[in-house]
Amino acid sequence: MQNPAEFFRNLCDLEILEKTALGAFCGGNCGELFLEYSENESLRLEDGRVQAPTFSTSNGYGLRSFKEDVARYSYSSVLTPDSMKKAVSFVQSDVHGSGNCEIKNASQPKSLYPSAYFINDLSLEKKINFLKEIDEYARAKSSLVKQVNAAIVSSWKVVEILTEKGERAFDVRPLVRLTVSIVTEKDGKMESGFYSGGGRYGYEKILNEETKKNFVDEAVQMAIVKLDAQKAPV
Repeated sequence: MQNPAEFFRNLCDLEILEKTALGAFCGGNCGELFLEYSENESLRLEDGRVQAPTFSTSNGYGLRSFKEDVARYSYSSVLTPDSMKKAVSFVQSDVHGSGNCEIKNASQPKSLYPSAYFINDLSLEKKINFLKEIDEYARAKSSLVKQVNAAIVSSWKVVEILTEKGERAFDVRPLVRLTVSIVTEKDGKMESGFYSGGGRYGYEKILNEETKKNFVDEAVQMAIVKLDAQKAPV
């Protein structure tokens, strides 16, 4: 992954946007600029059928300015200087002054999770096959299993926060979640079981054999146990 600042520079006129945004904090205003780029993918299997996958990208910013007990907000999905000027004119107070802040280099915080781009690390075919394996494994565990639903949801975000003092902070946020839902039936009674989990990492930590069995086992067990559950006494 390239430096997050370089990523935003390739996406927009970063320095111009930052300098323009600082105008919102003239006259003693406090606040911050929040920039974000996001990619999101969702793939679902419902009762043996893979639904059409969805993929989307988005970017934008939010600008907040506050002074004493008055706060003003503006946001847009358009990362251009003209859009930022309109946002600044809306959120800045009626008290004008000179914004002499200098943009400072971002500090290098401790990395808590991998920042590499991962959404295309696995092909769509491999993701679909993994969902089908979940379906096959769940049905093989018990004849009581009548329906299997599973989903892989992932996102990758790059964000920047710029304060009124010109301080910058960047972050890259990966996220993957796997969800398994099971429906069982016995003597005309149907029950469901559910298990889900994920975290800020790539596919390798969740789309694997161990996780597949663990998630399915938990969901199937829950659904089967509920079949024999007794009603609470009145």
